[in-house]
Amino acid sequence: MKRILQSLLLLLVLLGIGAGIYQKLQPAPSVSPEPTVTAAADAVASAPVRSERVTVTYFTSDVRCISCKKIEALTRETLNERFADALADGALVFETHNIDRPENKHYVEDYELSFKTVIIAKESADPKQVRWQRMDDVWTYLNEPESFKDYLDAGIREVLPKTI
Repeated sequence: MKRILQSLLLLLVLLGIGAGIYQKLQPAPSVSPEPTVTAAADAVASAPVRSERVTVTYFTSDVRCISCKKIEALTRETLNERFADALADGALVFETHNIDRPENKHYVEDYELSFKTVIIAKESADPKQVRWQRMDDVWTYLNEPESFKDYLDAGIREVLPKTI
């Protein structure tokens, strides 16, 4: 009986290893690119090109938990509710970037990212960034939507031109 159990356990281990190797050898599933702009994309596309703009970027990864999705949704809500005019005229842009994608890896170093977060960056025409700030407290205010929106609003207003 002991010999049969040992054989069955060995068989299970070998099947598990074989399944793992099989998965590694399979081609990665093709993933369609994520959208990088808000629902106001048409307005932004038709907006005049500005010499300076503020970009609010949510940095995510392949693994998206409920909290991560909530941060992105609250960020979009804040921008659409409180900055609709700035979005429409191109003074403010929203983007989402997946830092697990090879083309976006540089953002980890550029913005000193250690986890998913929101970055507010004021960019100039030469496309060098004039100023940026990481809004890490979005995690703190995750379950307080109005505090979340107030926090993000204050960060954006610090860098948006005073005429907006």
